[in-house]
Amino acid sequence: MSRLIDVLIALPLAILSLPLVLLLALVVLVADGPPVFHRDPRLGRGGEPFGLLKIRSMKRAAGAAVTAADDPRLLPWGRFLRRFRLDELPQLWQVVLGRLALVGPRPESPRLVLADDPRDAALLACRPGLVDPAVLASLGEEVELAGRVDPEDWYRRHMRPRKLELSLAWMKGRSLGGDLRILLRAVTAVVAGRSGP
Repeated sequence: MSRLIDVLIALPLAILSLPLVLLLALVVLVADGPPVFHRDPRLGRGGEPFGLLKIRSMKRAAGAAVTAADDPRLLPWGRFLRRFRLDELPQLWQVVLGRLALVGPRPESPRLVLADDPRDAALLACRPGLVDPAVLASLGEEVELAGRVDPEDWYRRHMRPRKLELSLAWMKGRSLGGDLRILLRAVTAVVAGRSGP
């Protein structure tokens, strides 16, 4: 049932957002050149690696697995894209294709997942998603990471443990009504611009 709901919601949204995605891709192409899309390495269900598809909001350079609000890799328009989650619109197609769910634990970078941590193992047994309570509770994480000497280390030691517990609690008490409320809260946060720096 949840998979059917994912498709029924994500497919129309993906189609409706396509002109905006193409416009933003054109802006990136003209202003900074190719590539216009970025595949962020993540771990999916069962620990399978995949690329989380985004409109590129950062310079073409390797760096930390997390992003702070003052990250020098951010392009001039990157903060705007990330604030309203416009860079993540292509992920609606990944929901349609079954790689992601609308509601589920946010997939993490392989660098942040511990193979011997039972919490990670439990989350990897679930289809990753666009949003869950951990995402909603950490909408300001890029601001929290700003100014840290090592943002990735701070995230790993202070922020990720909280997110793991919230995601695991969601898994244990998951319901259709609860997921719909999570989606509504996520949409409200995005429209209000509270989903980024």
